[in-house]
Amino acid sequence: MQDLPSVPEAIAVAVIGLIGGVVGSLGTPWAQWGVEKRRARKERQREMIRELRETVDRDPNDNVPSIFGTAAYSAIRPHLTAGAIKGLEQVDIHAVAGRTARPVSHRTIILDELSRLEREWKLV
Repeated sequence: MQDLPSVPEAIAVAVIGLIGGVVGSLGTPWAQWGVEKRRARKERQREMIRELRETVDRDPNDNVPSIFGTAAYSAIRPHLTAGAIKGLEQVDIHAVAGRTARPVSHRTIILDELSRLEREWKLV
């Protein structure tokens, strides 16, 4: 015949089971919340990049100053490099063969920065 556990052993097993249940019931939603938070951040990053690409694509010019007043540009600006912001927002137009031109077009700077952000954020 098997010996029954003593009262202290039974209490210890019950307490350990209770602690395990509490940890499991609190830990699972917390872990799920972390996964959802990362998923939402990635989706927002994809959306910011998509919006700015569409804004740039709508303007047929290489220099697209029309983007600066948009919500898409305002959202992505904090993530751009200092050099890109300077290249985009600096007002240094150079005369080339009788016409004014930027050394590097807005379109090139923006598309290069969006590609960099996609790699940095691991979206591609």
